Amino acid sequence: RMGAPYAVLKNKSGLKPEVLAITAKEETDARRVVFENGLYRFVDFSVALSADQKATLQKLEATLRETRCQTPRAEDLYVQHRLVPERAEPMLRLLLENGTVLKLKDDVLLHKDMFEEACAFVIETIRVRGEVTPADIRDGLNTSRKYIIPLLEHMDGGGVTRRDGNRRVLAK
Repeated sequence: RMGAPYAVLKNKSGLKPEVLAITAKEETDARRVVFENGLYRFVDFSVALSADQKATLQKLEATLRETRCQTPRAEDLYVQHRLVPERAEPMLRLLLENGTVLKLKDDVLLHKDMFEEACAFVIETIRVRGEVTPADIRDGLNTSRKYIIPLLEHMDGGGVTRRDGNRRVLAK
Protein backbone atom coordinates (compact mmCIF):
# COMPACT_ATOMS: atom_id res chain seq x y z
CA ARG A 1 0.00 0.00 0.00
CA MET A 2 1.01 3.55 -0.71
CA GLY A 3 -0.29 4.67 2.68
CA ALA A 4 -3.27 4.33 4.97
CA PRO A 5 -6.77 5.74 4.59
CA TYR A 6 -8.18 7.80 7.46
CA ALA A 7 -10.56 4.99 8.49
CA VAL A 8 -7.66 2.57 8.96
CA LEU A 9 -5.70 5.13 11.00
CA LYS A 10 -8.78 5.73 13.14
CA ASN A 11 -9.34 2.03 13.78
CA LYS A 12 -5.69 1.11 14.35
CA SER A 13 -4.72 4.14 16.46
CA GLY A 14 -7.59 3.95 18.92
CA LEU A 15 -7.62 7.76 19.03
CA LYS A 16 -10.87 9.70 19.21
CA PRO A 17 -11.78 11.08 15.76
CA GLU A 18 -11.27 14.71 16.82
CA VAL A 19 -7.81 13.92 18.27
CA LEU A 20 -6.80 11.99 15.15
CA ALA A 21 -8.01 14.82 12.89
CA ILE A 22 -5.93 17.37 14.82
CA THR A 23 -2.89 15.08 14.85
CA ALA A 24 -3.18 14.36 11.12
CA LYS A 25 -3.44 18.09 10.36
CA GLU A 26 -0.46 18.95 12.58
CA GLU A 27 1.69 16.22 11.05
CA THR A 28 0.67 17.26 7.53
CA ASP A 29 1.31 20.95 8.27
CA ALA A 30 4.73 20.07 9.70
CA ARG A 31 5.45 18.14 6.48
CA ARG A 32 6.16 14.90 8.29
CA VAL A 33 3.09 13.26 6.79
CA VAL A 34 1.65 13.57 3.27
CA PHE A 35 -2.02 13.15 2.37
CA GLU A 36 -2.20 12.04 -1.26
CA ASN A 37 -4.88 10.23 -3.26
CA GLY A 38 -6.92 9.66 -0.09
CA LEU A 39 -4.02 8.08 1.80
CA TYR A 40 -1.74 9.25 4.60
CA ARG A 41 1.94 8.31 4.52
CA PHE A 42 5.22 9.48 6.02
CA VAL A 43 7.10 11.88 3.76
CA ASP A 44 10.03 9.53 3.30
CA PHE A 45 7.89 6.40 2.77
CA SER A 46 8.02 4.58 -0.55
CA VAL A 47 6.93 1.15 -1.63
CA ALA A 48 9.82 -1.25 -2.25
CA LEU A 49 9.14 -3.61 -5.15
CA SER A 50 11.00 -6.68 -6.32
CA ALA A 51 12.15 -6.91 -9.94
CA ASP A 52 9.20 -9.22 -10.71
CA GLN A 53 6.75 -6.81 -9.12
CA LYS A 54 8.19 -3.89 -11.08
CA ALA A 55 7.88 -5.87 -14.30
CA THR A 56 4.26 -6.74 -13.51
CA LEU A 57 3.50 -3.12 -12.66
CA GLN A 58 5.03 -1.96 -15.94
CA LYS A 59 3.10 -4.55 -17.97
CA LEU A 60 -0.20 -3.58 -16.40
CA GLU A 61 0.37 0.14 -16.83
CA ALA A 62 1.61 -0.21 -20.42
CA THR A 63 -1.40 -2.29 -21.40
CA LEU A 64 -3.85 0.13 -19.81
CA ARG A 65 -2.13 3.07 -21.50
CA GLU A 66 -1.97 1.39 -24.93
CA THR A 67 -5.57 0.12 -24.95
CA ARG A 68 -6.78 3.69 -24.36
CA CYS A 69 -10.60 3.63 -24.09
CA GLN A 70 -10.96 -0.10 -24.65
CA THR A 71 -9.16 -1.44 -21.64
CA PRO A 72 -9.49 -5.05 -20.54
CA ARG A 73 -11.00 -5.95 -17.18
CA ALA A 74 -8.52 -6.81 -14.44
CA GLU A 75 -9.06 -10.55 -14.83
CA ASP A 76 -8.44 -10.31 -18.58
CA LEU A 77 -5.26 -8.32 -17.97
CA TYR A 78 -3.95 -11.10 -15.77
CA VAL A 79 -4.77 -13.77 -18.36
CA GLN A 80 -3.31 -11.70 -21.21
CA HIS A 81 0.04 -11.42 -19.44
CA ARG A 82 -0.12 -14.87 -17.84
CA LEU A 83 -0.03 -13.36 -14.37
CA VAL A 84 -1.10 -15.04 -11.16
CA PRO A 85 -3.99 -12.91 -9.83
CA GLU A 86 -2.74 -13.09 -6.23
CA ARG A 87 0.54 -11.49 -7.36
CA ALA A 88 -0.89 -9.10 -9.94
CA GLU A 89 -3.77 -7.68 -7.87
CA PRO A 90 -1.49 -5.84 -5.41
CA MET A 91 0.31 -4.23 -8.37
CA LEU A 92 -2.98 -3.08 -9.89
CA ARG A 93 -4.05 -1.78 -6.47
CA LEU A 94 -0.78 0.18 -6.32
CA LEU A 95 -1.56 1.78 -9.71
CA LEU A 96 -5.02 2.67 -8.43
CA GLU A 97 -3.71 4.07 -5.14
CA ASN A 98 -1.07 6.26 -6.75
CA GLY A 99 -3.59 7.63 -9.24
CA THR A 100 -1.97 6.18 -12.35
CA VAL A 101 -5.11 4.16 -13.09
CA LEU A 102 -8.73 4.98 -12.30
CA LYS A 103 -11.42 2.43 -11.61
CA LEU A 104 -14.78 3.61 -12.89
CA LYS A 105 -18.23 2.10 -12.54
CA ASP A 106 -18.65 -1.48 -13.77
CA ASP A 107 -14.95 -2.15 -13.05
CA VAL A 108 -13.80 -0.15 -16.07
CA LEU A 109 -10.11 0.70 -15.73
CA LEU A 110 -8.63 3.76 -17.45
CA HIS A 111 -5.10 5.06 -17.43
CA LYS A 112 -5.04 8.61 -16.02
CA ASP A 113 -3.60 9.97 -19.28
CA MET A 114 -6.52 8.54 -21.26
CA PHE A 115 -8.99 9.75 -18.65
CA GLU A 116 -7.59 13.28 -18.88
CA GLU A 117 -7.64 13.14 -22.68
CA ALA A 118 -11.21 11.85 -22.71
CA CYS A 119 -12.34 14.54 -20.24
CA ALA A 120 -10.71 17.24 -22.35
CA PHE A 121 -12.48 15.86 -25.44
CA VAL A 122 -15.86 15.82 -23.68
CA ILE A 123 -15.42 19.35 -22.32
CA GLU A 124 -14.28 20.78 -25.65
CA THR A 125 -17.07 19.02 -27.54
CA ILE A 126 -19.67 20.42 -25.12
CA ARG A 127 -18.18 23.90 -25.43
CA VAL A 128 -18.49 23.72 -29.22
CA ARG A 129 -21.91 22.05 -29.42
CA GLY A 130 -23.49 23.08 -26.14
CA GLU A 131 -24.23 19.43 -25.26
CA VAL A 132 -23.21 15.89 -26.14
CA THR A 133 -24.74 12.44 -26.17
CA PRO A 134 -22.94 9.24 -25.22
CA ALA A 135 -22.98 8.36 -28.94
CA ASP A 136 -21.11 11.58 -29.77
CA ILE A 137 -18.39 10.71 -27.27
CA ARG A 138 -18.35 7.05 -28.27
CA ASP A 139 -17.76 8.00 -31.91
CA GLY A 140 -15.26 10.74 -31.08
CA LEU A 141 -13.16 8.45 -28.90
CA ASN A 142 -13.66 5.40 -31.13
CA THR A 143 -14.89 3.13 -28.37
CA SER A 144 -18.15 1.65 -27.07
CA ARG A 145 -20.89 2.50 -24.57
CA LYS A 146 -19.32 -0.05 -22.24
CA TYR A 147 -16.57 2.51 -21.57
CA ILE A 148 -18.33 5.79 -22.30
CA ILE A 149 -21.18 5.48 -19.80
CA PRO A 150 -18.86 4.85 -16.80
CA LEU A 151 -16.62 7.70 -18.02
CA LEU A 152 -19.53 10.14 -18.28
CA GLU A 153 -20.96 9.04 -14.93
CA HIS A 154 -17.56 9.60 -13.33
CA MET A 155 -17.44 13.07 -14.85
CA ASP A 156 -20.98 13.74 -13.59
CA GLY A 157 -19.96 12.60 -10.11
CA GLY A 158 -16.90 14.84 -10.21
CA GLY A 159 -19.00 17.88 -11.05
CA VAL A 160 -17.50 18.31 -14.53
CA THR A 161 -20.64 17.39 -16.47
CA ARG A 162 -24.31 17.09 -15.65
CA ARG A 163 -26.74 14.63 -17.15
CA ASP A 164 -29.84 16.11 -18.76
CA GLY A 165 -31.88 13.21 -20.13
CA ASN A 166 -29.65 11.42 -22.62
CA ARG A 167 -27.38 14.44 -23.02
CA ARG A 168 -24.51 15.90 -21.05
CA VAL A 169 -23.81 19.57 -20.47
CA LEU A 170 -21.04 21.26 -18.50
CA ALA A 171 -21.88 21.42 -14.82
CA LYS A 172 -20.11 24.72 -14.28
